[in-house]
Amino acid sequence: MVFGHRTIRWADEWVSHRFAGGPPPRRPPSGGMARARYEWGIWLRIVLAYGIACAVLLVAIWLVGDPARTAALPAFMAGLAKVPVIALIWPVSYTLWPKKIRESS
Repeated sequence: MVFGHRTIRWADEWVSHRFAGGPPPRRPPSGGMARARYEWGIWLRIVLAYGIACAVLLVAIWLVGDPARTAALPAFMAGLAKVPVIALIWPVSYTLWPKKIRESS
């Protein structure tokens, strides 16, 4: 849901370029604050994907209704929370230390 459209678009562009002579796939910005904004957008998608996953798991827990059978799911959600926290490294690093954009001569 969160990454699907972007991933399919990239795959279509790549296959078109590789096998049909189309233009190369779009690349993310190479540096500067444009790259930082790009990385923050990716991170927000990760957080949204985590929220959707937790919502699905909570609905599953509610539907099953037996805490003995769903005891592992809350622990899994807690472990899954590490993904957005670890992924936070990329946008923060691009914000604090933006890569310089090469000037073409």
